[in-house]
Amino acid sequence: MADAVFEGEKMYSLKSTADFDSAHFLKGYNGKCSNIHGHRWVIEAEISGAALQQDGEKRGMLIDFSDLKKAVKQLADRYDHTLIIEQNSLKENTLNALKEENFKITEVPFRPTAENFAKYFFDCLKQSVPVSCVTVYETPQNAASYKEENEKFLTYEKIHTFRDLHNLFIKILGTTYEKRDPVLAEKFSQVPYLNSSLFELSRSEIDFIKVYALDADSGEKLPFCKNTVFKNEQKKGISFTPIEYLLNFLDRYDFVGDGSDKALVVNAAVLGKVFEKINGYKD
Repeated sequence: MADAVFEGEKMYSLKSTADFDSAHFLKGYNGKCSNIHGHRWVIEAEISGAALQQDGEKRGMLIDFSDLKKAVKQLADRYDHTLIIEQNSLKENTLNALKEENFKITEVPFRPTAENFAKYFFDCLKQSVPVSCVTVYETPQNAASYKEENEKFLTYEKIHTFRDLHNLFIKILGTTYEKRDPVLAEKFSQVPYLNSSLFELSRSEIDFIKVYALDADSGEKLPFCKNTVFKNEQKKGISFTPIEYLLNFLDRYDFVGDGSDKALVVNAAVLGKVFEKINGYKD
């Protein structure tokens, strides 16, 4: 479902950089880089999001710049003035001799190229900040970047129950990055914070019933109506549970399409109006 990856949305972007000086070599490389040589490496981390925080001391911010700066600097400091070595790329006696001379050695489980560092630093940073892209400069003219494809998160692979759906809407989309549960934050690592009352519990949900109460009947299969979009599934005798039906139904429609398939294109703004009506908003 295209709408579930926020493609084409207007986004804010933050960037922070930190540098470190270190040496490395590329074992098995046929060229000058097979010898120990140094760089002033630069890590550039980028964070993107569709909504700014609207209250508290971080009002008007995507995240606190100091949080991003701190995370990038701590990562750079870890490698500053070290000799970076791929694990098992030196003879044990050679490695021990270097350590005995009190050289600062950092062993990494990959070949220390800019490309591998970009992914490695991305994985490190996403544990503390919602990073969207990391670029690593070996020199001011040469850099490698790593980012992950837009994550499709409104799918049955991610959402198996109505409690999962509740967690996505309330505890991810409706919760700022630093307040998210670590387990959910890892599962939905690329999902942005959307500052909207659509992702807050309504009074009736708080007082009476929440959407995950539907899980009590989630094992039942739903019949298809006569004019269903699931015609192929209907012919094959396939049926869906309520949560499967909901997610597959939404996936049949294009919310950001160019209109080439008019039968299945729905303007995203229309979907927003539907949600507003469901939640009782007035124009």
